[in-house]
Amino acid sequence: MYVDVGAYGNPQRWPKPPNPSPAVASTRTVEDFVRKVGGFQMLYADSYMTREEFEEMFDHSAYRTIRERFNCDSAFPDVYDKVCKAARH
Repeated sequence: MYVDVGAYGNPQRWPKPPNPSPAVASTRTVEDFVRKVGGFQMLYADSYMTREEFEEMFDHSAYRTIRERFNCDSAFPDVYDKVCKAARH
C-alpha cells in the first residue's frame, strides 16, 4: 500500500503562522521516518537527505551498473544531484 501526503507552501511567508516549524527540520523528520519504515519519498518533493541516506532509501545497484555501462557520468547528472537540494547548493 502506498500513501502520498503533501504539504504545499512556504510557512515562513504566511502572515503570522501559529507556531511555525522550520520546513527543513520538519522534512528531515519525515524523511527519517519514511526510511525507517522502508518507504520512499516522492522525487517531486523537496529532499534534504544526504547522498548516503538517499541511496539507503533507493537501491542504486542497478542504477550504478547502467550508468557505468553507458558512460552516463559524463553526460547526465546523478539522480541525487537532480532531486536533492543539498546537492544543488
